Amino acid sequence: MGCVSEEDLLEYVDRRLPPERLAETEGHLRACEACRLVLVELAPQSSEVPVTDSAVVGRYEVLRPIGAGGMGVVYAARDSKLRRTVALKMLRLGETVDVAEEKMRKRLLREARAMAQLSHPNVLAVYDVGELDGNVFLAMELVEGGTLTHWMREKKRSWREVLDVFLAAARGLSAAHAAGLIHRDFKPDNVLVGKDGRVRVTDFGLASAAAPTPHLPSGGRDWGPALSLSRTALAGSPAYMAPEQMRREQVDSRADVFSYCVTLHEGMYGERPFAGDSLAELEAAVLRGEVREPRRGNRTPAWVRRTVLRGLRAAPADRFQSMDAIIAALEKGRGVARARTMAVAAAVAVTVGLVWQIAGPAIGAALDRAGLQRLAQLGKRQPQPGVAPAQVQPVPTSSSEAYELYLRAKVQLRRANEQDNLAGIRLLEQAVSLDPDFAVAHAEIATAYAQRVAWYAPEDAVALERAEVAEAKALRLNRDLPEAHFAAASLLAWSTPPRFAYERAVREVKRALALNPNYAQAHQMLGTIYEHTGLLDEAMAEYGKAVDLEPTSQNAMRMVATTLVDRGDYEEAVRTFRQVPPDSNPSAWHYVFASALQYSGRNGEAWTLMERYLQAHPEDRGGVVTSVRAIWYAKAGDIQRAEADIRTALEKGKGYVHFHHTEYTVGSAYALLGQSAPAVQWLRAAADGGWPCYPRFANDPNLTKIREDPGYVALMAELRAKWERYRAMF
Repeated sequence: MGCVSEEDLLEYVDRRLPPERLAETEGHLRACEACRLVLVELAPQSSEVPVTDSAVVGRYEVLRPIGAGGMGVVYAARDSKLRRTVALKMLRLGETVDVAEEKMRKRLLREARAMAQLSHPNVLAVYDVGELDGNVFLAMELVEGGTLTHWMREKKRSWREVLDVFLAAARGLSAAHAAGLIHRDFKPDNVLVGKDGRVRVTDFGLASAAAPTPHLPSGGRDWGPALSLSRTALAGSPAYMAPEQMRREQVDSRADVFSYCVTLHEGMYGERPFAGDSLAELEAAVLRGEVREPRRGNRTPAWVRRTVLRGLRAAPADRFQSMDAIIAALEKGRGVARARTMAVAAAVAVTVGLVWQIAGPAIGAALDRAGLQRLAQLGKRQPQPGVAPAQVQPVPTSSSEAYELYLRAKVQLRRANEQDNLAGIRLLEQAVSLDPDFAVAHAEIATAYAQRVAWYAPEDAVALERAEVAEAKALRLNRDLPEAHFAAASLLAWSTPPRFAYERAVREVKRALALNPNYAQAHQMLGTIYEHTGLLDEAMAEYGKAVDLEPTSQNAMRMVATTLVDRGDYEEAVRTFRQVPPDSNPSAWHYVFASALQYSGRNGEAWTLMERYLQAHPEDRGGVVTSVRAIWYAKAGDIQRAEADIRTALEKGKGYVHFHHTEYTVGSAYALLGQSAPAVQWLRAAADGGWPCYPRFANDPNLTKIREDPGYVALMAELRAKWERYRAMF
């Protein structure tokens, strides 16, 4: 029979099914784990006190029930000996006692007593542990407040509020791990947030000892409490469970790391990271690392998502190895974010100071100069290893309105898409119209126009001319302006024909970095030139500096993922791409991510990604995504469609500055089809046209069929020689 419907399961619970269907349903449930687990959610929970003689448990007088769950019932109770109110938890272990259940009882008592020895402000205090009528009870601290589940749903909270609560919970988990306790069922329902704001983690080790059956989603509803139906069931809640725990393997503290990051994802983004309507679907999503994209409009920083995704890796060895490591990563990110906020505050302070100078005594009398100086001091960043300390720079214009336009433009341009590029250019043009001597704004105009030519409008001769004029003016106004040398590097590398003058571009960008070692965009550009010329380790180092200086930089993380593909680290590339939103240079993001998915064997996901993009962007600027789809068809053995996509990609790619990516992918598609001559032709065009990335050519499995071709062998010898020259030069 098929899976039992929810209606039949409800009738089964109430024993209202006809005899023949009752027997049939029971037989199916014995064989179908998914249906049995859905039954868990539908089954009613008992709220009766699990004692028969009285409402007194030892020295504890039961006052009222607080809550019920799969492991038992929690009551408010009065401790007659110490005269205090406690939370009394009665744990149900089953109606029969056998050897296995006796072992379980002993283990639960052992872990509960160990928990009672643990003293930490973020762990719920356990006062007493005992047995009565075959049931185990715990007397614990009574918290006035609610669960983390309730706290998260109570109202919309900022990511900073959420992070503060989760850092406290992480410290509780860390303290338990140090004491030898593993939670095994960390989730929002096992974290309490008191009215005093203090956070306590509860139930360390108890879920494992009591082994409740997990619960599965049904109809998109919230997952209910667990109910013990089988001794063979999993320990924990599948929505928060590490893959090794799902497989019933031995777990260590890294399983708690995974569960913590699932919960943190839910707290930050309002939903759990993995989806599935059955245990099998959920486990498959977990093992494939299919983390949902965050909801639109969420303002959680990118570094938080990077931290969460690292903790959600399927292999325990690939995650953070301890809660202390997660705490360090979150604290570091929060510190950098706070420093950036303070730097903005300092810039505001300097701007107000500028208004003082412009407006004169009439306005100045209302300002507190001493307060402004204190605010400016707060903006000074603490030095980090390998990065020079930043200083609060004077405002580079006499016009406060021009400076505001410049800052707004910087925000627009960082998003790296055509619409925001044009919006940023308009803001910068307004800024220099207000102050024609605003050198750094002229430099940013040059960079923005160079970006437009390189990525969005390669035939826009007016944009190229304006870029060159703005760059020259910026240098004329200030020869030692880092942004002006960065603009010059942008033009040399990507925009000014004949383009790809990497040697001169590197000199300019290194000049910019000599003038400002904390110039994140310059580190990223240097990394991109290194990536194109095959210096992959050097590229990763520069991208790392860019991310450290600007943790929210989406483009730097996208280039990290791209370089991982070049290196053949396809799984890591996929994980990294999932951290970067697709609006970070959409065509490049979809093209490289689809490639990474295919390299890692996720062909179905790659197909969905490409089709969705091509439907939304039929122009497919540069033909990059169409060329990757040609590879998909070539691998599938569909020669006709592969060649059709090759022709389309080449037609769409005409005039595209970064056409070398399309040329490389077309060459790879021909290689997969076993057509050596056109494969070598297009691979050589890619190398000559700006992408002589020797390691990518040497390691790409798509080129396996042509490795022995004389033309390919000659091309690789030339690329290796050029690569070695770059290594010596740069």
